[in-house]
Amino acid sequence: MFKIAELFKSKGHEIAYFSMADSRNINSQYKDLFVSNVNYNDAITLLTKIKLAARIIYNKEARSKFEKVVMDFKPDLIQIHNIYHQLSVSIVEIAKKHNISTFKFLHDYKVSCPVYTLISNGQVCEGKCRNNRYFWCTLRKCNDNNYLKSLTNTLEMYANNVYPNYYGMVDLFISPSRFLSEKILSMGFKPKHIITLPHFADTAGVSPTYGWKNKEIIYFGRLSREKGIQTLIQAVKGVDIVLKIIGSGPVRDELCEFVEREKMQNVLFIPHMPHNDLLRQIGDCMFTVTPSEWYENCPNTVIESFICGKPVVGAEIGGIPEMVIDNETGLTFESGNVDDLREKILQLISEPDKIVSLGKSARSFVETQLNAERYYNRFMEDLGSFQLSKA
Repeated sequence: MFKIAELFKSKGHEIAYFSMADSRNINSQYKDLFVSNVNYNDAITLLTKIKLAARIIYNKEARSKFEKVVMDFKPDLIQIHNIYHQLSVSIVEIAKKHNISTFKFLHDYKVSCPVYTLISNGQVCEGKCRNNRYFWCTLRKCNDNNYLKSLTNTLEMYANNVYPNYYGMVDLFISPSRFLSEKILSMGFKPKHIITLPHFADTAGVSPTYGWKNKEIIYFGRLSREKGIQTLIQAVKGVDIVLKIIGSGPVRDELCEFVEREKMQNVLFIPHMPHNDLLRQIGDCMFTVTPSEWYENCPNTVIESFICGKPVVGAEIGGIPEMVIDNETGLTFESGNVDDLREKILQLISEPDKIVSLGKSARSFVETQLNAERYYNRFMEDLGSFQLSKA
């Protein structure tokens, strides 16, 4: 979101932000109108939980404050990112009321899946909620194995997509991968318009490194079960390579315990670090691995690896193969398959020249296919076509 905003500002557009209040927010002209910060995990009594559930489905405070921003700023276009639970779809209603074009950027599967991820009870779900059958979320307790949370998500989805169908008020949906757009359409989502526009790569100030300082590979990102890190750790067991796992998340302690129990000396855990330090770590390694076991759409981990001139060994799932093109920008393997992943890691380690050639191709890919200028021009072309279709 911030990268898109900076890109548009560099082209002379005037930008305003609307968000939830948070101590980590950047300074904003409308910060005094930001929606109050609510931690839903703090709710204790049943009545409080019910009130907060109503706020998730439709946030009246967000609606009121957003209208004040709209009336003062008078935007020509509203770009919506992750509004779920805190802002809610109430702001879409305000955009519609004031007849302002509204584009929704898709970062996950929330428009079709009550719990964002298409994962239910630890497994990839192939669409139980297809064609508005969101009651399955409650029946299967998809959200944290909790009935109330799952029921809230279920009601939220019916409000969003059925009645009064707030997503039907959004003029255009922008998907970062073909896979994501095709998946949500196959599940019965019916947007007015949808386009595929991958995230752009900010290569400014980052020089690619096609060699490596250390015989190591890197996973970086959130440490959660669906990311496939357990599979990656098992794949490097006994392999003459150091695996650095950079980041934090709910399964970090579990992964550390596994590595310690297996006496694996070649796996190192490194806490979350500043972005520039992370880029240096990536630049020093041989290649990175994206071992996801859920439907990733357009992971920034792949893009940032390519920016640094590093190929990626990526799971053949979701939108990953749209960027990790086998034997062009990296290697792909069957998601969740330890043996296949180990084979691809060993293959690259044994072919240092190939690491360099794939890395150069990866950098070329982001420079030519995912550059900011191309992104902006494509966005403006689609905006122009969209406005003509509305006229």
